[in-house]
Amino acid sequence: MGIGLVVILVVAVLLTLIVRTARQIEGGAAEIWTVGQRIANNTVHIPLLHRTNQIVDGILERASGIDGATAAIERHAEEERRSR
Repeated sequence: MGIGLVVILVVAVLLTLIVRTARQIEGGAAEIWTVGQRIANNTVHIPLLHRTNQIVDGILERASGIDGATAAIERHAEEERRSR
């Protein structure tokens, strides 16, 4: 009977340790899940940056064209002033 009681106590201690470890693992997994969701929320729009970069490139090309046209108008106006 005494041996049975000792075995039951050892099993109870071991099961308690297993349950505690399982809870720690579950807590760690929950934290990893939460951090993963935050990362996903912060990076979900990254693919949209490709389209944004394409639009910015188009704006830059048009701005360069406008700058060139403005410079040509400015040169023409300056030539007109000098010829008068």
